[in-house]
Amino acid sequence: LDNYRRLFENPDFPKFVKNTIVFVVGAAVVGETIGGLAVAMLLHRANARGYRLGSVAFAAVLIAGICPPTLAGTIWGGIFDYRRGSLNVMLDVVGLGPIDMLGSYPMLSVIVAESWRGLAFAMIIFYGALNTIPDQIYEAARMDGGSRWSQIREITLPAIRHVIVLVLLMTTILTI
Repeated sequence: LDNYRRLFENPDFPKFVKNTIVFVVGAAVVGETIGGLAVAMLLHRANARGYRLGSVAFAAVLIAGICPPTLAGTIWGGIFDYRRGSLNVMLDVVGLGPIDMLGSYPMLSVIVAESWRGLAFAMIIFYGALNTIPDQIYEAARMDGGSRWSQIREITLPAIRHVIVLVLLMTTILTI
């Protein structure tokens, strides 16, 4: 109990809690869950239309998902490096100045790296859920004049709402 007393007496404790909440919301909710759903929907649509690069994109996301955390840190450290990082090289090519991501935006940098690494988990689950929705429902919606956004809002999201809750719960637990 003495450890808990010292924790709550620590003047930095509210900062720790705030940073944890920002990280979990940024990485688990926005990056992994919403990002995973968006990528799964794009890949599902690409495969439905017969685009060959859909499989390549799927494999690229999977490779990021099986990447060990140490390697992911090295990759993103190289991307965000202030002097020789690929982000700043690309910004220099388009005429923008360099950005010190790790020095000026450390939380955003960590959220991006964690989201990239955890996106595959959510994408795989969402992709499987999207494949369970019959195509006839979308055809009927198109015949009735439904836009793509209304199909997503009225058909896709309600059909996989339980999966969305599951993925959100799992990514939150894994991120914490």
